[in-house]
Amino acid sequence: IVHLSHKDMIPYRKDLQIVFQDPLASLDPRMTIAASIAEPLKTFQPGLTSRQRKLVVAEMMEKVGLDQIMINRYPHELSGGMCQRVMIALALACRPKILLADEPTTGLDATLTRDILSLFRKAAQQHQCGVLLISHDVAAIAEVCDRILVLYAGILVEAGTAEEILDNPQHPYTKALRDAVPDLDRRAS
Repeated sequence: IVHLSHKDMIPYRKDLQIVFQDPLASLDPRMTIAASIAEPLKTFQPGLTSRQRKLVVAEMMEKVGLDQIMINRYPHELSGGMCQRVMIALALACRPKILLADEPTTGLDATLTRDILSLFRKAAQQHQCGVLLISHDVAAIAEVCDRILVLYAGILVEAGTAEEILDNPQHPYTKALRDAVPDLDRRAS
């Protein structure tokens, strides 16, 4: 794949979309939210008219829970959680087969973390795409993931259902990740 031209790479880029950890670093500060979401549609769905692209943008904004009033704003005018939602809308607009999210909830509060992770779950169901979340926050992802794979120093050390991994971790690193999660019941005793 490395030797392919930009044009030959388009089908691969359409099928795999990435949501990075820091949405402000990924969004163009010179483009409105609408333009940011519409931009990849020009490449990946060139047959769409301008009006059709606007409809897709509006649909994606609604799916990620952003008010239409945000559509003409710029990334710096939005909160971190809102920018993360824009990144998810941008990725989903392309109808990928796989959505990869690298630490998508870092820096977000607990409520926003749940909301963002819920969006990924909905995306998987509504768009029938696979979602791969990369995160050290096992408690948060366990609520939305079917399976968890644990890497330590780049090596797969454990894999199983979310329940198996959290209830009975086998590797010391997995145990450390699980034990790093605050447990109010344990503190109270």
